Amino acid sequence: YVEKIANCFGKIKADKKAKDPLTNADTEQLVHISPAEFEAVKALAHRLAEEKRPATEEEAALLRHDRMAVDIAMFGRMLANKPDFNVEAACQVAHAFGVSETIVEDDFFTAVDDLRAASDDA
Repeated sequence: YVEKIANCFGKIKADKKAKDPLTNADTEQLVHISPAEFEAVKALAHRLAEEKRPATEEEAALLRHDRMAVDIAMFGRMLANKPDFNVEAACQVAHAFGVSETIVEDDFFTAVDDLRAASDDA
């Protein structure tokens, strides 16, 4: 039943090392989840373990319902295997290092209201 929960967030790895279904929940890529999603996964896994049954499609779909956290909202989330789970980023970070020679250039951005009348105050 753990595989179905993990499959909600990404593609399950094809190479399964053990027959134990609890250990075969690794996804192909790292998945960032919000605290609310984590709590929902824990609650569902606990309920399924008590009832000794797999998750239904509806239960699995509900895990992705509340997906907002500050870090996910700011930097986004992209999953190639689950595009409906992607979140557009609100900010962008340019890393200050590279693998080739770079030239340091100053870059300035100014926002100017060019439609303001000359008689308007600041």
